[in-house]
Amino acid sequence: MKEYKNFFIFIIAIIILLLVPNLLQKGMFVDGLWYAAISKNLANGLGSFWQPMFTETMFAQFYEHPPLVFGIQSIFFTVFNDSLWVEKLYSIFIFLANIYLIKLLWSAIFYANKESQKLWFIPVLLWFLCEVVYLMYTNNVLECTQEIFILLSLILILKGIRKEKYSFFFLAGICVLLSFLSKGITGIFPLIAVVLYYFSVKKITIKQTITYSLLMLLGFATILVLFIIQPESYTNSSSYFNNQVLNSLEGNSISNMQSSRFYIIKKLFQVHLLPIILVLIISLISYFKLKASTFFQHKKQIVFFLLLGLSGVLPIMISQKQASYYLITTAPFFAVALSLICVQNKEVIQLLSKSKIFTFISIGLLVTSIFVSFNNIGKINNRDKILLEDLTKLEVKLQKGVILGCKTEKRYDALYGFMMRNYEISLDTLNPYNYKTIISDVNLDKKEFIKVDIHTKQFNLYIKK
Repeated sequence: MKEYKNFFIFIIAIIILLLVPNLLQKGMFVDGLWYAAISKNLANGLGSFWQPMFTETMFAQFYEHPPLVFGIQSIFFTVFNDSLWVEKLYSIFIFLANIYLIKLLWSAIFYANKESQKLWFIPVLLWFLCEVVYLMYTNNVLECTQEIFILLSLILILKGIRKEKYSFFFLAGICVLLSFLSKGITGIFPLIAVVLYYFSVKKITIKQTITYSLLMLLGFATILVLFIIQPESYTNSSSYFNNQVLNSLEGNSISNMQSSRFYIIKKLFQVHLLPIILVLIISLISYFKLKASTFFQHKKQIVFFLLLGLSGVLPIMISQKQASYYLITTAPFFAVALSLICVQNKEVIQLLSKSKIFTFISIGLLVTSIFVSFNNIGKINNRDKILLEDLTKLEVKLQKGVILGCKTEKRYDALYGFMMRNYEISLDTLNPYNYKTIISDVNLDKKEFIKVDIHTKQFNLYIKK
């Protein structure tokens, strides 16, 4: 591994630069904020696994997504209490787990080639440079945890095909079920992996393809047992299906609705643009400098992983509810496909790693990334800056575990999230004047309420006389 030492330094520097500063800042993407609040509630005994709770006034029964990630993250809140950094720590844990699983997946592909196994850092780098990965792994979105179970299922499938062990496919089906329980129907695409393997790699028979696929379906179907022994699980799953899946298909969803069904395809190319450019550069250097032309040496495996990635992307087009972070779960497979092009050009990677210029760049980037990270400790990201600064000033007047009225010009999901996550306070936007205290970003015209004399930029507290 010494021949790739500088590449490891470079990758670590890139990860620190693009990931760590955001992890060390206060603030979070609103979806991840809500998920952290729900997980914290679960750890504190508010709601239950199959009946999670966001606040007492909003989504008192949160059925918008399956509950597995909330259950896992609640363990972190149980262990580390309600520190403001718990969800950040969870994000780091999930990030490192996915890196390790990408390494295992790469080893499963090159089980007979120890030299190629050493290049596991290439798919990790190309995966991380996918825009949605380095942006969303700091924001606690459900897809990051879902990705773990999807990767596990593929590792088991590849090992099962090689060793011809039926149990591996049943376990892979269980992993797909866990993927479903993490974020829902978008995580079940690995069920078609064996069929895609048959048509692309062609190392198994039609009989094996059918048998292995049925075993995976059997593993996934254990959810039926869950429905029988825990009826609450059926209520949760059916409510999720009605709230999210059917509403999305019918165009009744509010968030992430796009004007074109091809939005997700455009985003697919955009988020993978940098990895594609890097692979093209390495391939061109290999061709012109080393006169090597082995671009399609692993073409069957490349086709398999491209098809696998597309099987997780194309079904999203059925609905116009689409977002770039839906691509997180397929990012490893596109990264592996691109890496299979790079692996046959490892001489270029070795030359780069030994280059004094590359060494200087890697070390300089590492020092810079550490400096930038330290400089961001405790800062508030621009998205949440005004809100968090106001809440910090108002918190002396806030009492945990109560319900406040909320009167605002528009819907403020971040406000609802931070109030519940940080202060365990529910906000009632429908009947705000029924409470002694109201938080608002407008001047109340009710004479019975007086404004608390605290200088804030946007949000103020009003208390009933």
